[in-house]
Amino acid sequence: SLRLYLMGSPIVVGQDIAISENDWQEQLRSILMILFNSYKFFTNYASLEKIELPEEPDQAPTLLDQWILTRLDETVLYMNKNLEEYNLQKAVSLIKPFVNDLSTWYIRRSRDRVGPSATNQEDKMLCYTTLNVVFEVFLRAIAPITPFVCEYLYRHQTSKESIHLQDYPSVINESVINRDLLSQMELVRKVCELGHAQRKSLNLAVKQALNSASVSGANSLSDKKELIELIKDELNVEKVLFIKGDDLAVVLDQIL
Repeated sequence: SLRLYLMGSPIVVGQDIAISENDWQEQLRSILMILFNSYKFFTNYASLEKIELPEEPDQAPTLLDQWILTRLDETVLYMNKNLEEYNLQKAVSLIKPFVNDLSTWYIRRSRDRVGPSATNQEDKMLCYTTLNVVFEVFLRAIAPITPFVCEYLYRHQTSKESIHLQDYPSVINESVINRDLLSQMELVRKVCELGHAQRKSLNLAVKQALNSASVSGANSLSDKKELIELIKDELNVEKVLFIKGDDLAVVLDQIL
């Protein structure tokens, strides 16, 4: 965590730095521990079920899977670019957003897809395979910045001799990044954020199912069934209704 902290600090461009133990520990809590816990979630369930994972998905991924994979491509592309330009601060700054997206959205919305209680076996394998690809590629991408953590996790995941003997991942160009999906998922998360805020203001726990959520300013999602299902599951509502309005807003129907 100290190496990660220093490589993301002004010292790498020759500026002064006042080392803060609190900031250093924050890097540990907000990045490395979240990454480790996300990896633990994946490996614990995969080991429990004795899953043998293919290197690539053998069926069409869901939009949620496609989203985390295109976020991975985006992160690797810009990390590679910044490392080649010796812009270490910018490269380090890309790590935390991806780790947060992986943990607080992809894994959060995929918890019911894996584990012994998950009934859809094809979707379960798809989720496991996607996580396997994400960790294998992302660990190689950040290995120059966090070499010891990545070495430990990578060797545990792949049983290979060393992550530092592997090729650095590469993304050809920006054409492989699905910008439309990224913007759509960002909108989905904003809708969910507004919905959670209203639940909090109304003192309604998420576990309390509601009839519907009326959403304005997000009509571009009205025909995206998979994305609508994400909103319904996240907000625990039976229906999502799209209504007229330019400003993004969410109104929850309090009638059960």
